[in-house]
Amino acid sequence: MQKKYTTSKKKIHNSRRPSTAKYIVKQLLDSLGLLKTLQKMKGAMHKKKLTVYNYDEIWQINLKDIQADKMCIAGAFKDYDETPRRKDGSMFLGATPEKFREYMTRLVKKVREEYTRQYIFLNAWNEWSEGSYIEPDERYGYAWLEAIRDALNS
Repeated sequence: MQKKYTTSKKKIHNSRRPSTAKYIVKQLLDSLGLLKTLQKMKGAMHKKKLTVYNYDEIWQINLKDIQADKMCIAGAFKDYDETPRRKDGSMFLGATPEKFREYMTRLVKKVREEYTRQYIFLNAWNEWSEGSYIEPDERYGYAWLEAIRDALNS
């Protein structure tokens, strides 16, 4: 008769001991006094919640509260959404090319009438991961660029 040998499928796991690389890094950070600081920062970051801003309200604040003086340069944005990278990040709701055209037209008019420097900083040409781009895309085509063109020609 042959003996049957069976192997246990039970994995041996010691949850108290990290992998060697993790253990070494942890010990190094602890010896430098950075481990507790990093743990506190990590805890604070995980407590942050998603922040949602109303696109129209932020533009109203931007248009109203800009202080025109010799050193000031106006700023504009198309949209912003960092949630693809950070689920606890910030985003604006309500952006459309039509709204952007209207707000840019009002901002261009304000800059022409009140500012010494005739510049507007625009965030951003191609920040795709945060939805802050004005390059042509499949959804709106050239609408964001056309909104800027129309605002400058108004």
